[in-house]
Amino acid sequence: MKDADGQDAQEQPQMVRCSGKRVLLFLAVTVLLLWALLGIKQLSEKSSAYDTAQRELQRAEWGAAWLQFQELGNFRDARGLSAYAHLQFMWEMGHRSDEAERLLKRVPPEIRERYAQEIAALKTEMESYDASHTPEIIAQTRSSLKNRLPYDGLEETYLDDTKLGHSFFVPDETGFALGCVEWRDDAGNRIAFARLLNGKLCHFSMVQPTPTPLPHPSAKAGDPYDYDADEYGTAEDFYDANYDDFTDYEEAEEYWEKNR
Repeated sequence: MKDADGQDAQEQPQMVRCSGKRVLLFLAVTVLLLWALLGIKQLSEKSSAYDTAQRELQRAEWGAAWLQFQELGNFRDARGLSAYAHLQFMWEMGHRSDEAERLLKRVPPEIRERYAQEIAALKTEMESYDASHTPEIIAQTRSSLKNRLPYDGLEETYLDDTKLGHSFFVPDETGFALGCVEWRDDAGNRIAFARLLNGKLCHFSMVQPTPTPLPHPSAKAGDPYDYDADEYGTAEDFYDANYDDFTDYEEAEEYWEKNR
């Protein structure tokens, strides 16, 4: 049976089905292309980030390299390089052999082989450090620091052993939590400040206390205020100039009357 246009009526559903399949195929191909493009974009971004982290590693910027490789996760050998940079960073910051030995075990064999010369040099430093930091030497050094101020070059190990007492780690301008150290008085005010570089102090300085303001020459014993009341012709002028320091106009007027 044919329709008005002379087309077989049975062919119409088949054409609709074919057209629907073509639409679905087009959508599927489009989705696959978009997915592929997204994957290529992500791969390009990760490759760029990996190259940046490699440059930081070559410049011995251990902290930056460690964090950047860590963000890359399982991309290429980023996880192993992150462990190696972490090892170098923590040794540079604290010179703790036990911590360095623990972190070294987390560096994959292929990375250790690639950086065998650098790791050998690190182990030599660790041995030398341990030899100069026996319990006896550490005790002697701490004893010698009791009456001394901190100084540039002081090792992080001895931060709390000077005459200033306990120290506090504080963030630097980048937000890095171990970038700076300060000492405080009993009231919690900062009295000294220094930066940390390679596990040692640098740019140590004492903080000048805020001077206590001297009383105004016109201030009378027991007066809570510090004004020349007789410089004002009226109580209104006096109140207008100093209203922040009085509860109300009557209080300012009373003070002006007594002190002019």
